[in-house]
Amino acid sequence: MSKKKNLVIKSKSKSPLKIFEAADSTPSAKKYIFQGVFTACSTNDHVVVNRNNRIYGEQEVLRHLSYLRENIQTNGFILGELDHPIDRFDTQMKEASHMITDLWYDQPSHCVMGKLEVLDTHNGQIARKLIDAGYPLFVSSRAAGEVDARTKEVHIEQIFTYDIVCTPGFAEARLQKVEESLANNVKNYL
Repeated sequence: MSKKKNLVIKSKSKSPLKIFEAADSTPSAKKYIFQGVFTACSTNDHVVVNRNNRIYGEQEVLRHLSYLRENIQTNGFILGELDHPIDRFDTQMKEASHMITDLWYDQPSHCVMGKLEVLDTHNGQIARKLIDAGYPLFVSSRAAGEVDARTKEVHIEQIFTYDIVCTPGFAEARLQKVEESLANNVKNYL
């Protein structure tokens, strides 16, 4: 994708100025597209205790997947940040590092899968430099809810987004780079 510059054409006529977009001559930017496990879910037959000693039940997670997918369908993406913010649940545009472009549930693996693109924002550039240096990309959900102290099961009120983090709650949440030609051929499950 090439960058565009606006050209303003001035004339001495009384008609308004016109703005034309012209393609920049710089080569297209490298895409940073990744996909993989976003949440590993537990079932009666398959219990997953994450690194935070929590259990995310399949039905509990799936009830939130529909509105997240709807947000992606409506807006084209959900923004996420580099690291979880400490004092808020909302995502701030100035802190955005990536956009989540797809989420789906893979029944055989009992995992919410997702695809994201690392942006060319300030925080996205930090993530890109880490990726280029060989650092793996991990994600973690930013959600509000409660944990049952006895059973360790999570009750989720809302999932806001998935952020790029150093240490994810789920060890499985390590994403793999998707080659751009394959990025549009991902099979969705639900």
